[in-house]
Amino acid sequence: MLGCLFFAPRAIAGAWTHEPNKFYVEASISYFQASESFDRDGNRRGVGLLPDPQVPSSIFAGLIPSTYEQLDASLYAEYGLPADFEAVLFFPFFRFSQQDSSVGEFDTTGIGDATVGMKYKWFERPWLVSAVMAEVGIPVGDEEAMGHVAGQNSQPIPLGDGEWDYAIRFFASRSFHPVPAYVSADFGYRFRTSSGVVDFGDDLPWSLDGGYTFEFGEGWFSGITPNLAFRGVIATKNTSTATLLNLSVSGNAPNQEFVDIQPGLFVHVFKGLGWNNSFSYTLAGENTGAGWTVRSGLTYEN
Repeated sequence: MLGCLFFAPRAIAGAWTHEPNKFYVEASISYFQASESFDRDGNRRGVGLLPDPQVPSSIFAGLIPSTYEQLDASLYAEYGLPADFEAVLFFPFFRFSQQDSSVGEFDTTGIGDATVGMKYKWFERPWLVSAVMAEVGIPVGDEEAMGHVAGQNSQPIPLGDGEWDYAIRFFASRSFHPVPAYVSADFGYRFRTSSGVVDFGDDLPWSLDGGYTFEFGEGWFSGITPNLAFRGVIATKNTSTATLLNLSVSGNAPNQEFVDIQPGLFVHVFKGLGWNNSFSYTLAGENTGAGWTVRSGLTYEN
């Protein structure tokens, strides 16, 4: 499930944790689009639908050209606990997914897969902060969701991947205070399970990001923080069979691998209120969508 904490909307979470009863919450909207996907060899190919998903040999009749689109409304939260622990939640509470094809628009609506995590900050010095986090991916999205167009065969448009996964992530972050800048990196291992006949291979998520805050004083719009992130997943194995292209671009195909670039801008609106924005583009990958995502969210931190 790629819409999980590996790519949560807050770019600067890093190794830092909140003090007990302090929190950060973000409600965001994101839009993803892909008219191409990366195949199992990393080559770009157009997104297409099988004329009849129940009959794989229908591919010989030619794929139906399409563009995959996904609109999410999500909630992300961090809550500080005693002893440098922190609880983390990511939940796409609304998801609209669509294959816009030459024979019609196949779409479906529901919720996406959720992720919960527990982070522990185990090391803190002026020159480095480090933490470890355990995560659980909860398959609450409908992996069997279908899109329908009158007179056409229904198409699978999964809202989730149907499998539980378990991950451990390691964080290392550095603040350059009094210079208002930071860098952060994390690397992890995700143990994946199976959904029906689909066997998801384990993978290794990673990210690297940094930012600088321009301060304008106190009160309204007190500063902005431009940031730049690189994020990706390394697959432990490649798929040995052809995967439906609409599963690849939806983020629910097995054995995905990709590298994203994600520039962002955080606006400090007033006291604890913020406005978080980012744009991401997939530079390379395997078994995944070759598309872009724009995200915008309102944040509050006490």
